[in-house]
Amino acid sequence: MKRIFLCSLCLLLFAASIWANASDQDLLISDGESSSGEVNETALVLALAGEPSGELTQS
Repeated sequence: MKRIFLCSLCLLLFAASIWANASDQDLLISDGESSSGEVNETALVLALAGEPSGELTQS
């Protein structure tokens, strides 16, 4: 049980470090000097993971 907890904690810390290092530049896939305009879906999911979710209202 202790081993499972430690492994889960390590995975959580790893995911958090990747999310913290995601920047706007990581969101677009680039091939050398220019970006192709394709979105890096993994970086996008990680960047949006911390955003609050809920119902949209007029305001």
